[in-house]
Amino acid sequence: MMKKILAMILLAVMLLSAVSCASDSTESEPPKKKEHPIAQTEEEEDPSKEDDIDDSKANYWVDLVVAGQAQYTVVSTSKDYDQIAEYLAEGLRRNTGVSFPLKLSTTTKRVTGKKISIGKNPATLLSDPSELTYLGNLSVDRGETIYLTGYCKNAVSTTVDKFLAGVLKRYQQKDENGQLQVKAPDIRLFFLFNPPGYIKTSPKLLGVDLSKFVIVLPENMNATEVLMARELMVEIGVKTGCVIGQVTDKQAKAEHEIVLGETNRAESQTVYAELGKDSYRIQAVNGSLYVAYDNYLVMSDAREQIHEIYLNDTSANDPEIYCAEKPNYTAQKMHKQNDSYVRVMTSNIVCAGDQGARDNYDIEGITCELRVGIQGVMIMDYLPDFVGMQEMQEGTVNGVYSLMRTELLKTVGSEYSFVEYDNVPTADYWNPILYRHTVWQIEEKEASAPFDNGMHRWQWALFSKISNPDEKYIVMNMHYPISKEAEKQLAAANAVNEQIYVLKTQYPDVPIFLTGDYNACPGTETFESTLLGTGLATANFDNTAIDHVIYDPSLVDRQTGMFIKNGWIAKTSDHRPFFADFA
Repeated sequence: MMKKILAMILLAVMLLSAVSCASDSTESEPPKKKEHPIAQTEEEEDPSKEDDIDDSKANYWVDLVVAGQAQYTVVSTSKDYDQIAEYLAEGLRRNTGVSFPLKLSTTTKRVTGKKISIGKNPATLLSDPSELTYLGNLSVDRGETIYLTGYCKNAVSTTVDKFLAGVLKRYQQKDENGQLQVKAPDIRLFFLFNPPGYIKTSPKLLGVDLSKFVIVLPENMNATEVLMARELMVEIGVKTGCVIGQVTDKQAKAEHEIVLGETNRAESQTVYAELGKDSYRIQAVNGSLYVAYDNYLVMSDAREQIHEIYLNDTSANDPEIYCAEKPNYTAQKMHKQNDSYVRVMTSNIVCAGDQGARDNYDIEGITCELRVGIQGVMIMDYLPDFVGMQEMQEGTVNGVYSLMRTELLKTVGSEYSFVEYDNVPTADYWNPILYRHTVWQIEEKEASAPFDNGMHRWQWALFSKISNPDEKYIVMNMHYPISKEAEKQLAAANAVNEQIYVLKTQYPDVPIFLTGDYNACPGTETFESTLLGTGLATANFDNTAIDHVIYDPSLVDRQTGMFIKNGWIAKTSDHRPFFADFA
């Protein structure tokens, strides 16, 4: 059983390593929230919910609560671990019902008595610090202090999660006076955990030891650039064991730098002057590496290329310039080539007021505004004629204020417009239709009453091509209620089915496209009821998907269809955008 637990933890650490870890040398401040300080993926289980610990193997038990009183103070050793310490204190309170004293790094008063120390240098706790690799985490009980630490911040967070996983409700008892007692088994306190070894030792970049480089970002960097630098720094640590620093271009120029983005360095400006559209360019000048990228989507491709350079030392033979690439990050042509075919896309952005959206995305620094900005770059790259969006929040939802629709237009407004609806407040445009106003014009439009609330409704619009008004299409976009609300789902499907019949009767020769988050896949009653008797079909051949572009095969031919699986797009939503081309 213990092997099973450790295997699960290993998987969790491996998944987290690519996105969440920052070494103690980073200048970046952690997000100011008391939720889990390191983002979790959908596949992971919350370790605090595990209840399969083989506590029969425990040599002794640690008393966390005696007579209803917490026996330990949670202590943060530096500001880098204050948020994790807050998370631990809250987790202990939640698991035991007892408040544990908390001392953050800003508190000058010395703590006496028993304490749980977060983030102490593991080298001082180990006879041989080399036992702990870059992602290794460590927990040890020394006298009156329990140390929860690790090589980097991510490893410390994992240690805290493992500790909390040993504080279970079933370990709560009442003493003879009816007061609460809570213990934790030592099998969750003593562990030294090391993932697999490094891929490359003594790596070199441009013929220089990689450890002598520093990552440089522009002072006006946005959250996506910060995240890219953090991922690069973490991946270098994972692949080599090197810990390199990160600064902004306000700092004086170092001898060896990896410069990300458009900084004030003269060489950076030169590289950007030669950058092509939808491209990245990596150039070495005088012992430093300069990285330029046209948009968020190719940024991650550039980061991957940097790893190839130092892992294979491919820069040794050409120290002046390495590569200028236009990566093909989809299997098809990215940019729409001409107007001989129509491209239709659907994309659920996940609203800012959704708790899962905040937990899964904002914690990496990818705010709601940046998420729609990233999707805006995608839209401008793929140039779909029509986009059905879902969950575009404009206003306050669950106490969270966001202007996602407004922010998206900052990126796409030169080419796209939203379909505006009469007598529908902008705040209710949960599922707007975006269209290329440079190519198409609106002839007719209608929005329905919500299926159950403002988020779940449909709307449609009739478009004609500006250069050829006889070429017309109808685009209908929708968002069905969630699957557990079966009656509401079926009612929504029937309403849409009826509307399809009305449109086909009124415009028999105009192709209809349906975009949306159906919260139902093909074969379900909801999905089949939507298309019943209409002759329409989905362009998405994935029978497990709930996001679809539906079309009329009697009027248009499907040329291609695909999900967009870029790494940056994956940071914007738990859905994947899908588009299809039609002749």
